Order: sequence, then structure tokens, then C-alpha cells
Amino acid sequence: MTHFARQSLTATIGHAIARAWRAYKNRREVVKLYEMSDSQLEDIGLTRGDIRRALQLPLFIDPTPVLNGWADEKRVRFAPVTQDRLPLERGTQSEATKPTVIKFSERNSKVAA
Repeated sequence: MTHFARQSLTATIGHAIARAWRAYKNRREVVKLYEMSDSQLEDIGLTRGDIRRALQLPLFIDPTPVLNGWADEKRVRFAPVTQDRLPLERGTQSEATKPTVIKFSERNSKVAA
């Protein structure tokens, strides 16, 4: 029975070391994000403040999942795109004059088409 406990303890210690190493490596990558321009950060859904807050987390916490969550929250809050269509015939009110709302999830497929 002691043999299994040692493997479990060894595995637990190994996983803790692996998590700490991964957090250290990812923290160095987050520092590289801070060197990007504001427009590049905006393209990936982050701000300098987000990066600063992520780097202020405790050292043993990996900042990359936190940054991913913040970027995802901003994407969800993104306003839908509205497109106005021209009327088919002059002087008539039709469905074509109403603005069309394209959801964020449908935008990429409509642009590609």
C-alpha cells in the first residue's frame, strides 16, 4: 500500500512542478504581448490594462487562461453589425428598406460568401 502512496505523491509533485513551469513560460509570453501596439492588442481583444492585471496575478497562477476569458467576454459584448439595404423599387416601402442585423457568429460566413 505504501508503494501506491509514493507514486501518488510523486505524481502530485510532478504535476505541481509542471504547472509552475507552464505558468512561468506563459508569463514570459504575456510580457511579450505588452510589447505589441494598441491596435494589435485590440485585434485580439485585449488592452494594456488587461495585460497589466494578468501580470499582477500571483506567480503560481497561469495568466493565459485569464486573458483568454477576458477577451472572450469582450467578444460576447461586441455589438452586432447592421447593414442597410437599398429599396428594390423607388417610392415603395418594402422589407429591403429595413436594416438587417447580422449576428457576430454569422458575420464570417456572410463575408466569405
